Amino acid sequence: MKYLDTHSDRIKIQEDNANQFFNLLKKLGFLKGARTVFDVGSGRGFLVQICREDGMDCYGCDVDEDAFYDKKVLKLDICTKNLPFADNFFDIVAMHEVLDHLKEPFKTMEEITRVTKEGGKLMIASDSISTYKKLLNFYGDSTHIRPYTKEAIQEILAMHGFKTILCEPKLAGKTFLWKLPGFIKWWYGNSILIIGEKQTKKTQ
Repeated sequence: MKYLDTHSDRIKIQEDNANQFFNLLKKLGFLKGARTVFDVGSGRGFLVQICREDGMDCYGCDVDEDAFYDKKVLKLDICTKNLPFADNFFDIVAMHEVLDHLKEPFKTMEEITRVTKEGGKLMIASDSISTYKKLLNFYGDSTHIRPYTKEAIQEILAMHGFKTILCEPKLAGKTFLWKLPGFIKWWYGNSILIIGEKQTKKTQ
């Protein structure tokens, strides 16, 4: 099933989410000095376009027929194919609402690890399942494969040589809400934002 078969009314939301995601990462300082970016599951290419307009060399990949493709946005299944890039190529890799759609997350993570520079950042946004209602909503999307807790995502990052440097509910980019007590902010947050930094071989 195509992504847009179940999300045809969400194109504007997808664009808004890309802008929100980019602005949040920039506000937090994680895009400072980044020159090369890779967007896994780039969809209609909103994040790719935003990064390019900001002066970054941005690439991406997707598998959906309705996704945006050009010379730098590949029609490629990262779950089964290797990326055509050298080791340690990208400063930033983004996975915005992608992880829980992957059939082979560990194969994907192996490729992401390979192409991310030492000291580079992996930025993951994923649906939260912190309440029973959110878990039911998760399975209301037929394109979802499996849910992940924030602990599980951090464990996956650690297994692939990334140190978690931020773990917060996305909360529509409203970082002031991160000051709320943990159980409150995670109850309200519909998405998890986790940023990992690839460690050097000496620090792993």
